[in-house]
Amino acid sequence: MSFRTTFSMLAVALALGGYIYFFESEEVPDPLQPELMSVFQKGVQAKDIQKMRVEAGKEIVELERSGDESWKLTQPVSARADKYQADDVASLLARLESSRRLENPDDWSMFGLGEGALKLEFYLAGKKVPRGILLGDKTIDGQSIYARRTDDRKLLILPKALKIRLEKKANDWRDKSLTGLKFDDVVALKIERGSEILEIEKQGDRWMIVAPENAPADKTEVESLVRQLTGLRVDTFVEDGILDSAKLAGYGLDPPAIRVALRVGKTAATTVELAEIKTEPGAAGESEEADLEEVKPPDAAKEVYARLAGENSVYLVPGSVLEPLRRDRLKFRFLGPFYSRQWQIEKLDFKGEGLAFSMAKEKGVWRLVKPEEKELSGSDATAFLSKLTNMRFAAMVAGDSLAKTVGKIVIVTDKKDDAGKEIQETLLLGLKIDGGRTVQREGERFVYKLEDSSYQPVVEAAKKLLKKDEEKVEGLEPEGRSTSPKAPKSP
Repeated sequence: MSFRTTFSMLAVALALGGYIYFFESEEVPDPLQPELMSVFQKGVQAKDIQKMRVEAGKEIVELERSGDESWKLTQPVSARADKYQADDVASLLARLESSRRLENPDDWSMFGLGEGALKLEFYLAGKKVPRGILLGDKTIDGQSIYARRTDDRKLLILPKALKIRLEKKANDWRDKSLTGLKFDDVVALKIERGSEILEIEKQGDRWMIVAPENAPADKTEVESLVRQLTGLRVDTFVEDGILDSAKLAGYGLDPPAIRVALRVGKTAATTVELAEIKTEPGAAGESEEADLEEVKPPDAAKEVYARLAGENSVYLVPGSVLEPLRRDRLKFRFLGPFYSRQWQIEKLDFKGEGLAFSMAKEKGVWRLVKPEEKELSGSDATAFLSKLTNMRFAAMVAGDSLAKTVGKIVIVTDKKDDAGKEIQETLLLGLKIDGGRTVQREGERFVYKLEDSSYQPVVEAAKKLLKKDEEKVEGLEPEGRSTSPKAPKSP
């Protein structure tokens, strides 16, 4: 073949390629991958779906919207539904698309769409007639399923995700949260253990014990318990239906060992009833002469029976919820010297243990104000205030006032009251008692024991801050030290 012929053929090929590139390059649809089509042609909005009904053979599950953000199970049992699962199915329905539409086959059972096929119906807001779809077997590739609308005879190919979401038992649709409450909504709780009652209320940003006496509550302890209760999850749905006293007694719930009422708002309360240990129904009715040592102790129980007062369901929940509820009520009291945090303190006056000084924070720097003026070590000031605010009382002491006040610690914070005045807190120091001393927060009627192991590190940190040994300051002597002159030594 000559060079001229070869060159001519190459030119023709390039010309043809250019024509195809510029004029015939538009993509041709693949007939095996047709365009996706909406299953419900008039369109469905997830928020408009008010009710869903799932039929799997003889098992029927019905869910209804309950307000804007929640769902409830209405069949086979009345209960709160898992909103995330219900919302997920509603969203899938709203955007459901079919990859193919085929004319009606002669035998629907070949595609798993005969009698007993999984059926989903849903009602839109303001509509009395439901829409529905039947979901059948998987396609050959296993990635899709066969389906058809209940009002249409065309065979559809749908994503398998919808059927996977629907293939579950009724209890799988239920909300696993025992109370259904949010932590931030709880404003009070009441714990009943037999005749012993403890009531705690939220007042502003503090928690206060209001029964059996009025006292400040430990915010950390209380909020930890509220979080645990509002976050309590159901392990097992044990029984639903009418529960008489005999059945409840069999579960250890008549009477319950512990009742906890969580209040939301001024009056609405949800009450959790808990058995002490997991028992099998009927165990409570056995002989009273049973060997108590054979009963599994509460601390070893991994699960306990529970119910919500006024509802006819029994659940199993983690037994760990019992531990904080068994604590002595003193554990829920605030046992620190000050309500304010270390970083909120702006000024401090200290008198006690032979020390008397004042300090203040100016532009982020701590300065000694009395008995002299000087800048203090930032690290020493931080260490001192940390030990001071982290002190904890060991126990309550009889009486509602100190027998004698021998010193006091006053702090002024960066907070202001409603009148615009600086908030001040005072800890009064009393006489020494065995291994500690009595103390009292000014304005309160409770006296506590502050152990030396908690108080002496504060004193030592104060001395380090001031760079002082145990010496007199402004006429104060360490408690218990004699002020009489020492006798001269014998020659």
